[in-house]
Amino acid sequence: MLQAGGGEPVVLLHGALGMAEDMALGLFSALATNRRAIAVDRPGHGFSRRERFASSPMRQAEQIRAGLQQLGVQRAVMLAHSIGAPVALAYARAWPGEVAGLVLLAPLVYPELRPLEHTYLSPRAAPWVGPLMSQAAHGSVDPGVLPLIQKTMFSPQKIPEYWARGFPHEQVRQPERMTANGEDAADMPALAQLAISYRTIATSTVILSGDKDAVVNPNRHARALVQALPNARLEMLPGLGHMIHHFAQDRIRAVVDEVSGT
Repeated sequence: MLQAGGGEPVVLLHGALGMAEDMALGLFSALATNRRAIAVDRPGHGFSRRERFASSPMRQAEQIRAGLQQLGVQRAVMLAHSIGAPVALAYARAWPGEVAGLVLLAPLVYPELRPLEHTYLSPRAAPWVGPLMSQAAHGSVDPGVLPLIQKTMFSPQKIPEYWARGFPHEQVRQPERMTANGEDAADMPALAQLAISYRTIATSTVILSGDKDAVVNPNRHARALVQALPNARLEMLPGLGHMIHHFAQDRIRAVVDEVSGT
């Protein structure tokens, strides 16, 4: 968990193959000017821990809430990227009075067949053999494959130099972290169960998606979600891909102010 700035809190939740540093590198400089920005390692990622098979958005939200309460955070804007978005939505569904607003960036919020994740990551969720697969891949497959995935994640933009230097690549590649990514990718039933309840989440929400996103199809996720949520709007960002928090910081800061009413 990383923090910067002061004022009303905004909690940042990262996506797949990420950790708190991804959100901090992208958004702290913009958000910490007038807010207390808190970037969280989702449970099982970065330096956080979780039990095996505790990957559901609700279980992650419960663990994050416990950590925020220890920091004295009673109410915050939840800003989430990609597969972090279901965690923010689960949080808002369970504790609506504690969420000042939702900002969802390139959200992945509905179950679907995802060939890369379900062939490369999901097998690591298997009981017993999954962690062994992550151990074996750590020194063989992952060092070559992950940089290619990262290029796709940033496409059509290039990976920023500050991110290439400052992101903790080796921590993300740790076998336990890759197993957690596998469990996240494999837990489509939990995502389907959560999706049924989206119409009950009345929190003020803004969804931002890049119209060149090659990782998460905005038509299947962002556009469908804005139709399901009762108090949401969608803004498409022209020319941007999946990692919009590294290229639209000023717009994201304005949207955080919008959903919180400041």
